[in-house]
Amino acid sequence: MGMIVREEARYRSPAELLTQMGEWLEGAGHLEVARMYYESALKIDKTFALALFRLGKLAYRTGKYDEATRILKQATALTPDHAPTYYQLALSYEKSGRLRSAAHWARQTLRYNPEHDGAFLVLLRCYAGLRWWRSVLRICTTLPQRMHQAGEVKLWQALAYTGLGQLSKASEIWEQVPNRIRRRYEEESRRIEQLLSSVEDI
Repeated sequence: MGMIVREEARYRSPAELLTQMGEWLEGAGHLEVARMYYESALKIDKTFALALFRLGKLAYRTGKYDEATRILKQATALTPDHAPTYYQLALSYEKSGRLRSAAHWARQTLRYNPEHDGAFLVLLRCYAGLRWWRSVLRICTTLPQRMHQAGEVKLWQALAYTGLGQLSKASEIWEQVPNRIRRRYEEESRRIEQLLSSVEDI
């Protein structure tokens, strides 16, 4: 078995081996050491896109969103059809509050992976954050069938309908949103409930 592993290792580049070790260390929770391995891989081969992707994803994971976007944009130039890189870039822009950019990269993700649930959710969150209510509802009509009853989707639908003043429709959908989703998005949930209760009090 050891012979097979050593034989396979001969066909891997040093950058690939360092990146693989970095992934293992990251999985074990040694994030700073993993970062050093990814950076070492890039010193050997600055065009090794996987190391850039992992380094950017690690920056996102540790809350360094501006650094993540910078690194991940470099990765997209090397692998322009890699949907996971686009998605991670969308998440990084979203976390840094740049919602239009996040929406752009979410759309790029869907261009290469039209069934990417996470990218659809980024779009819904960004459009809701921008108060593009009709865009929220339009996206809901293009979702894969499996997402139609998702609690988070229902929340953004309800918020969009309240934003458009269609409170009866919003109330109907709001009743379908699970409590765990309401707790996760407390601010948005509070806004929906305040608008709906104001109508009930009239």
